[in-house]
Amino acid sequence: GDDLIREVCHRLSAALGDGVLARLGGDEFGLLFATASKEEALARCEAIVAACSTTYMILGHAVQISASMGLVLAESTREAESADHMRMADLALYEAKRAGRSQVRLFDESMDESVRFRQTIEAGLRQAIVRRELEVVYQPIVARERLDIVGFEALLRWTSAEHGPISPSVFIPIAEESNLIHELGDWVTAEALAECQRWPHQYVSINFSPRQFRRQDFVESLAAKVAQSAVPPHRVQIEITETAIFDDDLRAAETLQRLRALGFRVALDDFGTGYSSLFNIRNFALDCLKIDKSFIDGLGREVESAAIVNSVTHLARSLGLGVVAEGVETETQNQALRLAGCSHLQGYYFGRPADAAATVQLATQGGADEAAAAVA
Repeated sequence: GDDLIREVCHRLSAALGDGVLARLGGDEFGLLFATASKEEALARCEAIVAACSTTYMILGHAVQISASMGLVLAESTREAESADHMRMADLALYEAKRAGRSQVRLFDESMDESVRFRQTIEAGLRQAIVRRELEVVYQPIVARERLDIVGFEALLRWTSAEHGPISPSVFIPIAEESNLIHELGDWVTAEALAECQRWPHQYVSINFSPRQFRRQDFVESLAAKVAQSAVPPHRVQIEITETAIFDDDLRAAETLQRLRALGFRVALDDFGTGYSSLFNIRNFALDCLKIDKSFIDGLGREVESAAIVNSVTHLARSLGLGVVAEGVETETQNQALRLAGCSHLQGYYFGRPADAAATVQLATQGGADEAAAAVA
């Protein structure tokens, strides 16, 4: 590590030329140089990133790294503003990393507002469990033949006292980027398992983020929680995304095998939106694929959507996998998906996410008529 830092420093110094270079932290450097224009500064930074993002020979081993840069144009030379310039550059660096790394980002005012908002949401989320602002709701999953309710997907909702309802698409990524996702995930799991105990036979489907899935003790921790709840593992379905398993496919394959060996169900969520293929997923211990809502929306309007749904369903079934169609909202979609051979269906057509009390009633009734009535 030390040798690599030294090599990076040499390359930065050579690429920078005239200017000031300082090491700010473990793997972070500060650069100060004069520039004639924004365009020239960006071009120079991109050249520096390219110079750093190559192969290094460290103690006889080839090491490949990447670099990201945050840039701020400092027109004033007053010392009192230097701290602000460093803070702005750091915000731009944060955005460069968030955008996928190996990039240069020029600071703008929206970055400051974005960070303040994220900090507000993160602070609020830390208190949300204590304040009982969080709620788990449950959406029915029905079987193809008789449209009986066979399971429920647990979905997290947050209504903040300060900001009102906050979308999961806003707060989940923020939690994912911090250790909050683990605390949040443990709470949702405990709530979902407690509710599953009240249902006669349905399974509960719980979403786990890539960061949760990669925890070293993920299998052991989940198995312990399920054992403590007295819910049989076959009534617990683990939903993970393509990102969770294809970032480290060997480790993911081992984790999935262990989960299946313990009796858990495993579903691959949002199938088709990432970079997986049926050729790849045959190597993983999965029970079913969940076709993303974006493909279901096109049924009846786009020939391509119908072709994709039919192809995925046919090939998945040939691999012994079930297929859950998400986002079913119309009778046309329902009929088309059942005809295509989807084993399970989920969406507003069969029931909107309901609170715990309403879910118990639905689970006890368990039929398609009652589920469809919940749409109104």
